[in-house]
Amino acid sequence: MVKDMATSLLGADAGPRPQLVRRVGFAVALLLSGMLVGTALEKARADGRPTTILASQEPLPAGILEGLEGYTKLFTTMDASLLPSVFHKTVSMSALADEKDLGSFQVMDYKGLKSMLDMFYDVFQGKKPWSSLPAEFQSMKGAVMIGATSPVRHYSLGPNEYVTEIYDRFVRSGEVVVSFHTNLHWINTVDGWRIKDKIYATLP
Repeated sequence: MVKDMATSLLGADAGPRPQLVRRVGFAVALLLSGMLVGTALEKARADGRPTTILASQEPLPAGILEGLEGYTKLFTTMDASLLPSVFHKTVSMSALADEKDLGSFQVMDYKGLKSMLDMFYDVFQGKKPWSSLPAEFQSMKGAVMIGATSPVRHYSLGPNEYVTEIYDRFVRSGEVVVSFHTNLHWINTVDGWRIKDKIYATLP
């Protein structure tokens, strides 16, 4: 699913060097996020606070709750005009094209995400036939996104950073078409909370 879309948006001529750069960048991001979480845990221990900060029971900031509602609306309507109110301009959205192949990690930036939304939106508006979508997306006809506004868990990396772990899925007539396990990294900007990174995997 991700592979064909990424190829069309990143370009079929994307050679091994860009892929290597993306993989190295992802590895660095994982390392840094691990360091941030580890630092937060050590600080919690030093302060004598419980170290279960990775599953905070405190309410999410109102702006993130609104952002999750916007996220749901964005991926239900595929209306790219909603993109700036949900995602940061330097967002990365990433997943494995083939979840059995760790070397198939693909990353989409803001421009690529907008291109994907525009592709869907034209179909949703009847400007293009459903057959113009890649075959793996054609089953999504009539489906709506649910689940994003019910975070499985969330934790703070600081006053201006949060991570939400959600199960978002597309449902049609009560039947799940496709389901995802998604981690969203939020940052608080002058315009409000925005998603800086989205990492997801499809579920059986």
